[in-house]
Amino acid sequence: GCHVVSTTSATQNPRFTPAPTDGAARTSNSNGGGSSPRKPRVVYFIASHVHPEQIVRMVRACRSGSPESRVLLHHDYNVSHLDPKLVERFGNVDVIPADGAVGWGSFGTCALILRSMRWLMDHHEFDWVCHLSGQDYPIRPLADIEGDLAQATHDGYMLSFPLDAVQWDVGMARYLYRYYEVPK
Repeated sequence: GCHVVSTTSATQNPRFTPAPTDGAARTSNSNGGGSSPRKPRVVYFIASHVHPEQIVRMVRACRSGSPESRVLLHHDYNVSHLDPKLVERFGNVDVIPADGAVGWGSFGTCALILRSMRWLMDHHEFDWVCHLSGQDYPIRPLADIEGDLAQATHDGYMLSFPLDAVQWDVGMARYLYRYYEVPK
């Protein structure tokens, strides 16, 4: 079912089981005749703050595209209301309400990720977390993505590029400045 959760628990359940780092350890050999990749336990982590109807569609897509998966939804109720009952019917969904104003585009976004991952590690076992924003949508079948994850020899994937390869207005000079939020 769907659970609206609190992240303020003082007790911790260390239920995180790190994924093996070598391909051989990610296989099962239950039939004795060779090995095949073990189906990874995947959590689709969605951080959202607007367009609740779009979020419901994304949760439905994640759960129908990967019935064994879990969805962890962090929603900022300070920006818009998402009725948890709308995602409850999909099963294996946990909703974490924002803990105060998030400050989208600020370190508040990093803080919500850390808080959500801490909660996830304390409450569920998983091999992979796929982080999606509320405006993302899977463009490949989830079975294909999860098949790639089952074959992975890495612990994670991250998009990166050299800073000088990006054509920003300020470019690398942005790191020479300090930014402050101006009160409204």
